[in-house]
Amino acid sequence: MSARPVIEFREVRYSYPGGAEALRGISFAVAQGEKVALLGPNGAGKSTLLLHTDGLLLPSAGEVVVDGMPVERKTLSEVRRRVGLVFQNPDDQLFMPTVEEDVAFGPLNMGLAPKEVERRIDSAIRAVGAIGLRKRSSMQLSGGQKRAVALATVLAMQPGILVLDEPTANLDGRTRAALVHILERLDCSCIIATHDIDMARRLCSRALVVDDGRVVADGPCAEVLARPDVAELLYL
Repeated sequence: MSARPVIEFREVRYSYPGGAEALRGISFAVAQGEKVALLGPNGAGKSTLLLHTDGLLLPSAGEVVVDGMPVERKTLSEVRRRVGLVFQNPDDQLFMPTVEEDVAFGPLNMGLAPKEVERRIDSAIRAVGAIGLRKRSSMQLSGGQKRAVALATVLAMQPGILVLDEPTANLDGRTRAALVHILERLDCSCIIATHDIDMARRLCSRALVVDDGRVVADGPCAEVLARPDVAELLYL
């Protein structure tokens, strides 16, 4: 890998309370600017893996490293400045009275000056094509609009690493296409967990396939998806 790694998983294991092991020695690295599709069947460990990228979960064993910094309790504030996580359900991310207040929440908590907060709100809302929604209540938006605004709340933090969990799930064709177009234009490292194989092919140069908490394939997206064992696993 020629570019420096911005995020690394080193033999990461994670067991939920009660003993179910969801991650079983996961190791990989994502280079600066790389876009990686995270694929696998339901229950494979994809969402659990994503929650480790910004420390919402911490490994039972092994290590996650962001920009050379181990992800642990004392580094969480700095890690979360660098990793932006967009949840599968946008309602988990939107809780303020208006769209602009949702988007402002992160920059305000970073302690930025008011002019910089305003600049970031405007930039993030424009990036996702939601400028007309600025004064709207997030709770009154359509599913696609909520996903766009949830993405804007993360973009306003200007993370170097963007992590998305099923960003196109349950979207109609037009809304999905609009969101994919937004993601195409983003200039940052990305990990995108998805069942949307067409989106993975379009956006990601690399595919990482997990099953039963283990990496079972990792390589160029087209080559990985052409493998018979991967096709069978993903029901292609």
